[in-house]
Order: sequence, then structure tokens, then C-alpha cells
Amino acid sequence: MKKIYAFLDHTHNYIYVLYTNRIILSNFYLLHKNIIYFNIYIYIYVYTFLTFLYYLNNLNIFININNDLNKNVINTPNLQKTKLREKKYTKNFIE
Repeated sequence: MKKIYAFLDHTHNYIYVLYTNRIILSNFYLLHKNIIYFNIYIYIYVYTFLTFLYYLNNLNIFININNDLNKNVINTPNLQKTKLREKKYTKNFIE
């Protein structure tokens, strides 16, 4: 003989508990066990992703383009040479 009882939990979802002679099955327990594992996996993935981003940022692999263009790239010797060369050619062309 099987009796099915319905309860209301704190999230206002019905919990159906099935009583048999030997087995007590709780749909609520099985469902929430899976949800808890799912949340743990999501937490692990998010945490690893955030730590990965943090270490990348510390290694300066993410480049702030504006800062690099303004500070480092313009003052490189090769660019200075190209500027001088451009000046020379434009001067000759104008004369």
C-alpha cells in the first residue's frame, strides 16, 4: 500500500514524499541534491575563471592600449627614425 503526502517547503514548492513498505523516496531530496552539486560545479568554474583573469592581469597580458600608445610606442627609436625619414623626404619634396 502506497501513501503519497504533499508538504510545502520554505520556497513554497510542494514536496511529494512517497511512503512504501520499505522505501521512502523524497522528490525534494533528490532534486535539491542535484541542484547543490550543480551549484558547486558552477562555483568552481567561476572561481577558476576569475583567478585565471586575476593572474593574467598581474602578468600584464591585458594591455591598456591608450597607456601603451602614449607612453611606450611613440618613444621607440624605430618610430623616431621613421619620423626623421619622413621629415627628410617631405623637405626634399617641398623644395
